[in-house]
Amino acid sequence: NAPKLTAGMIPVYYENGEWKVADKENTNNQWYDYSKKKWANIVTVSDEANSTHNYRTAETGTTIPMEDITTFFVWIPRYAYSIREGTKTSNTETVSQTNAGKKKISITFLKGDTNTGTDGVNYGERKDDETGIEVTKNDDGTYNYDLSEVSAGEPTPKIVHPAFRFGEKDLTGIWVAKFEASGTTTNNKAVGNREGGTAAPTAPDESTYVKIKPDVISWRDITIGESQYQSMEMKKDALNKYGWDSIVDSHLMKNSEWGAVAYLCYSAFGSVPQKNSNGNGKSGSNWYDFHTGAGPNGTDNEEVYDNDIYNVDTHGYNTALGQLTSTTGNIYGIYDMNGGAWERVAAYLSNGNSSLSKYGNSNEHSDSTIEYFDTNSNDLKEEYKNYWEEYEVSEEEKSNKIKVEADTLTQEELWKKRRTDNKHKM
Repeated sequence: NAPKLTAGMIPVYYENGEWKVADKENTNNQWYDYSKKKWANIVTVSDEANSTHNYRTAETGTTIPMEDITTFFVWIPRYAYSIREGTKTSNTETVSQTNAGKKKISITFLKGDTNTGTDGVNYGERKDDETGIEVTKNDDGTYNYDLSEVSAGEPTPKIVHPAFRFGEKDLTGIWVAKFEASGTTTNNKAVGNREGGTAAPTAPDESTYVKIKPDVISWRDITIGESQYQSMEMKKDALNKYGWDSIVDSHLMKNSEWGAVAYLCYSAFGSVPQKNSNGNGKSGSNWYDFHTGAGPNGTDNEEVYDNDIYNVDTHGYNTALGQLTSTTGNIYGIYDMNGGAWERVAAYLSNGNSSLSKYGNSNEHSDSTIEYFDTNSNDLKEEYKNYWEEYEVSEEEKSNKIKVEADTLTQEELWKKRRTDNKHKM
C-alpha cells in the first residue's frame, strides 16, 4: 500500500548525506521500494521553519536540513505473515549470520484495508492452502489458528497481522517513529538525561516537545503512563512543531505494532538490526548520554562502548556501522529497536497489581492528571482500550505462586534479581 499522507508529512529520500523532498507519486521508486529494503520515510517541520522555507510544498529534490526537522517516521504497509522454519539455531548466532540465512518469516503485502494479498489470496477466515489449518476471526476483528495443529518445524498458516487493526478500523498501514523519542528544555538540556551520571535527570519544561531525530540523547527516566501522555500530546501539536491535522492519532507504540516492525525485519523485505551499543560515561550505577541511531562497536561487536565519547562520524545513524542497527540494514529503516535505552510498549498484564495505576497513569505534568487505569480497580478505562493491549494472566501468576529457575525463585524474586543485574540501564 502506498503510504498514507496527511498535512505536515513530507516524503523524503536520502542522497549525498542529505534528506530531500521526494516525489509522493514515487516515480522511479525515488521515495520507496520495499523489494529492495527501501522503506518509505517522512519528516515533519515546525510551522516557523515552514513559513520561512515552504518545505511542505517544496519541489522534489529540495534539501531539508537536519536542524529544521522535528520528527522522522517510517511506513509499515498492511501485510499477512507466516512463520517459517529458519536457520537460526541458537542465541550465540550473530546478527549477520541470521541475516545471511533463510528468512524466517514470509510476508505478503495486502491491498488497501482488505485481507486480499498482492497474490490474489484472501488471508481472512479460510482453510490455509499450504497447511490445511483453519484460520478464524476473533471478536476483535483479528485472526488466529489452533497452534496445536502446527507441527514442530512446519510453517504456520498465513494470517493478517493484528497491528493493522485499531479499534473497529482496518488500516492500510501504520507510521512508526524512526528513532527513540527525545526532547530538550529551554536551555537545550536533554530531558531524562543524567548529566555526568548525577542523581537527578533533567525534567521537561514548557518548551519541551517530542522529537524523533538521530544522533541526539534519548528521553529516559519517564513512566509508562507519561510516555503515553507525551505521545498522545503530539497529535494536538500545541507548539506547532509538526504541522499535521486532526486525522493523526499518535500514541505510545503497542506490543503488536512493535511486533509488526520486528516481523518485517525477519522477512525478505527487512534486516535484523544489530545493537545500538551507545551509553557513555558510566558513573556508579547511572549511565547517561544514550544517543539515538548509534551503531554497534564494530561489525559483529555489540558490546556496550567502553566509556568512549560518542563519535557521530564513526557510529552515527548514517555511517556504515550506524546503518547496521536499522531494520533494513540501510538508512531507510527504523533504528533503536535493539539496544539503546529500554523499549517500552503500551501493554500490560491484567493482574490487579497496584503498579498499574501507579505507573500506568500520568501525573508528572502540571496541567492535568491522566488516568488510563482506574485507581480503585486497576482496570483500563474504556476510552483507552484502543491504545493499550491487555494480556490475561492465570490466578497462579496473580498470586505469584509460579516458580522459575528450577523452582528456586518466584517471579517477583527473579524480577528483583534482574533489576539488580541490569540497574545500570536507564
